[in-house]
Amino acid sequence: MTRTIIIVVLALLGIFVHPFAPGTLDFIYRFIIFASLTYLIYLNFKITDEDKAVLDSEDIVTTSAERKDLEVANDTEWHLAELLVNDSGTEQYLERLLDVISNMLVAENAWILVKINSYKVQAATHKHMTDSKLTPAPTQFTLSGLLQLLDSSEKIILENKLNREQQLLEFYANSDYKPSSFLGIPVNIDKQGKLFFIFDAATPDHFNHDDIIILEKLKQNAYVFLSNRLKAFSLLKKVKTGEYLLKFASQLNGNKTISAAIETLSEHIANEFEATRMTICIKKGVENTATIRKVLGQQDEFGEGFEFKLDQGLTGWVIEKNKPYLIEDLEKGEYFIPRYTKEEKTNHGLRSFLGMPFEANGKVYGSLTLEHNVPQKYTEKDKEHLQKIISIFSTTYLRQQS
Repeated sequence: MTRTIIIVVLALLGIFVHPFAPGTLDFIYRFIIFASLTYLIYLNFKITDEDKAVLDSEDIVTTSAERKDLEVANDTEWHLAELLVNDSGTEQYLERLLDVISNMLVAENAWILVKINSYKVQAATHKHMTDSKLTPAPTQFTLSGLLQLLDSSEKIILENKLNREQQLLEFYANSDYKPSSFLGIPVNIDKQGKLFFIFDAATPDHFNHDDIIILEKLKQNAYVFLSNRLKAFSLLKKVKTGEYLLKFASQLNGNKTISAAIETLSEHIANEFEATRMTICIKKGVENTATIRKVLGQQDEFGEGFEFKLDQGLTGWVIEKNKPYLIEDLEKGEYFIPRYTKEEKTNHGLRSFLGMPFEANGKVYGSLTLEHNVPQKYTEKDKEHLQKIISIFSTTYLRQQS
């Protein structure tokens, strides 16, 4: 803590003194600024034991009400949105960096915005540096004006003579405040997302073009910090996922019967996936039929014990063709798609379908299907994750069959 205070003091000293220092002294003070800020960022670079503890929590904890709508990706890769919501270390780093740059620029307002999709951004943090009262920014707003220009340029944009006749910053749309000076720093984290550091002031000619050299270095440091943090947390998450699957395999190995193994599988799937209905089917020997052995969730005429032919519906095709099926919307398309028999006339409100065969040593023993009344509920990543789980179960099933 003491080192951090000293570094901040040195940085601020350099910031406020260097405009009055000629020649060599000016270079020295600029070097102090850059070295101090770089080391300050380094102090926050490491992932600590507290950061690792984030992965042990099953609940998503939002650290700010402004970010409650950000969704966490359900895979082994951490994404920028997930990092902002769950990682207190990243939150502290970004807010500290925002403070440092704000003080360096003597900005009146400072923002961190996160890009949600191709056309919307969301306010993650706002630092109000003056006494004037502004209407709070909406949770999400459309990319337009200067933000749209900043998003497409990938470079730092500095404008010191903004047209005050129209509002060029969307998050001030409900306010009488119109800035005259603007400075925006985009940080693009590859395919993971994008952050914008936004600074503004009511007075014209407020920002200095000479500061862009230092700001470019800080932008690069932010990119390295966020990229490495995402990689580190993704690695930790993959390790945790592997340990979880190993625990599941151990539970299956403890089952003495196929019925017990099916119960273990159904409990595991219920904890991993959200579904309106989950169905486990077992193929009947060499016959072209299968039997429903387990149903969780919505009940209909196709309950436990129901037998069906493999060539008449989606579930049978999963087994017969030994192929996963992912259908975003059962009601989308010109023809009705039955789930079990050709006599079906309705899907009972079920829209999304994800089916996975039980296969081991080239033989198919059955299937597991997930169905949901919300369309586009399941993704390719869900299919990959389900495939890992089913591969473990299939090996266990084969062992118990022998």
